[in-house]
Amino acid sequence: MARDRIGLTLVWALAGLTHLPSFLISVVSWTIYALVLLRRQPWDKRLSVLLCAPLGWGLAAFFLLPAVLEQRYINIDYMLASQAGFQASLVNLVTLAMQGIGDIAVRQWLACLAFAGIAWVGFSGHPRQSSQRQTTVVLLATVVGLVLLMSEWAWPIWMLNPVLQKIEAAVRVNQMVYLIEAALCAIAIQSLSLFPGQSAPSPVNASQVHTPQGQQRWLRRFWRTAALVVVGAILLSNFHFGYTLMRKSPTLYSGGRGVVVNRPWIERIVHDPYSDRLIDVPEYRPRLQTDEGADDTATAYIKEQYNPEGFPVAQETVSGFLPTPQPDQPRIVLAQGDGEVEIADWSSYRRQFSLVARTAVTCVLRIYAYPGWQLYLNGVAVDTQKAEDGRIQFLVEPGEYDVAVIYQLTPAFKLGLAASGLSVIVLVGLSYFWRSQAFP
Repeated sequence: MARDRIGLTLVWALAGLTHLPSFLISVVSWTIYALVLLRRQPWDKRLSVLLCAPLGWGLAAFFLLPAVLEQRYINIDYMLASQAGFQASLVNLVTLAMQGIGDIAVRQWLACLAFAGIAWVGFSGHPRQSSQRQTTVVLLATVVGLVLLMSEWAWPIWMLNPVLQKIEAAVRVNQMVYLIEAALCAIAIQSLSLFPGQSAPSPVNASQVHTPQGQQRWLRRFWRTAALVVVGAILLSNFHFGYTLMRKSPTLYSGGRGVVVNRPWIERIVHDPYSDRLIDVPEYRPRLQTDEGADDTATAYIKEQYNPEGFPVAQETVSGFLPTPQPDQPRIVLAQGDGEVEIADWSSYRRQFSLVARTAVTCVLRIYAYPGWQLYLNGVAVDTQKAEDGRIQFLVEPGEYDVAVIYQLTPAFKLGLAASGLSVIVLVGLSYFWRSQAFP
């Protein structure tokens, strides 16, 4: 049990390092699922299992806390607004049902129903397996709930929490259905060994086959074989779908039978990650301010437009809130004034150069104004400004300057590191406690 709890904690820690809105949905779903399954367990067992989740989140706090506390500095809402709104991604179940089983999602939902039916029949008549039937019901009910959550009927629920809408499309919830489908499949396969008629003796000769008892045994054996065929057919169908999809999907070094629109970007990232011809995706660029006091949440976002080379069209901003970076922008621009610049270092977390200003100079750096960047002039920390396109800019009077721009730990990141360190200590202590209870 100690090993299982430690493993569950680490799984939650890894989940916390993934897509945050999807992670939040998983948290809600797992909490409800765990409370239902553990409802008859002693309180100490329930507490020890439920404690694993927040402990895992604590381990990932160095990522989670900055992701939550610092998202106001970037244009994170572009993921949602540029897709015509979250409501458009909700599924019309009536329309989907009329289309038949052509959609892979529908086939998986039906597969869950088939697995649950096989498990229910297999465990019927076995009082000792009543808990397995209860688990099957809980899993199937969870699938039904998730399907309804992806439907248009669930829009009032999604409206209650706009943060969860940042998964961009409700169908992403379907990934949890696949996980539950795997659990139902395992339970269904387990139930085949207990299928009705398994405990009865087989006929010893041909004459016994024609007796009522023999016919009943053969009939039950037939249904057990039919159930096994159904399980096998579903697994083979899923394998065929995955194989076909994989064959159609191109890769970096093999084009396959598909076309990757952003393949040049991927190749550039892999082969030349520090290229001056790379840009941030729209949602990770800084959020610009237009008119002071304007309600930017009411702004109607539009999809960013790109030129044939793949860079944003400078004239097509997204409601004035989104920077449009261009290729080969110089690292340092003297927007106003006269002077000379010589770069000494331009690494990932430190940029250093000398500046000789003959007049008052407005200097713009090819660094987005994210929290964490600190400017030093001759060793003295100086506040910076945000240029119109989101880059860092600063003003200097005539003179000679040794300029350093260093990326430092933000308060949110420091808080996350402290929470993660504390969680490690708690996990070590609980691991010792769990193991001492297992081996007194």
